[in-house]
Amino acid sequence: MNDLATSRTHKASLSVGAFYGAGNSEGNMGNPHLDAASDPLFYDYDNHLVLGFVNEPLKVEAHHNMPLRAGLNVAYHLSPRWGVQTGLTYSYLSSDITTTYVSNTVVTKQHLHYLGIPLTASYTIVGNERWKAYIMAGGMAEKLIKGQATDNYSDHTSNISEHRLQWSVKAAAGASYHVTPLLSIYVEPGVSHYFDNHSGVVNVYKDRPTTFTLDMGVRMDINK
Repeated sequence: MNDLATSRTHKASLSVGAFYGAGNSEGNMGNPHLDAASDPLFYDYDNHLVLGFVNEPLKVEAHHNMPLRAGLNVAYHLSPRWGVQTGLTYSYLSSDITTTYVSNTVVTKQHLHYLGIPLTASYTIVGNERWKAYIMAGGMAEKLIKGQATDNYSDHTSNISEHRLQWSVKAAAGASYHVTPLLSIYVEPGVSHYFDNHSGVVNVYKDRPTTFTLDMGVRMDINK
């Protein structure tokens, strides 16, 4: 039964929370980059005769592991049904990039660390004092704070930088349950879409821009 409409007079309130989540992965990089070329030659690759260069990649594939996220959020409840939420999100992206050359194959392990600031609005559909079901939508801006890549050929580690922000939008459904009057647990399955920021960094955001996500966490009402 929906008790929202018959609950006591609402006062705007705050809640704080922490969450852990993940998204789906898998993606292939279709356009290989070209290294500095040397003398041209003909070589056979996959039963096709190709004119190329010794240091020119024949094929570049990226296998992306599942993105992982964690963060803190603060929600401001405007009414029994409406609320806005922001906070700080940390995302970890790892990939194995395989580059096939004429003479050898190089596997590069890439690790990317992002910090993001989300802003979402939520609307409660049904619920009571103990539980509620809601929908939410919004966006996020992320910044690459640290990136490294190590290849198995030279064992050299290089730093990766990205000057452009990574923008995304998200829609999700959620459900929460109060285990105490002040503390609740929640789960939020949703869909995120990441816009191409036209940087040179290879990641799952570019290779698979639309992903399913699942966030789980706890919230504490600090002045309910």
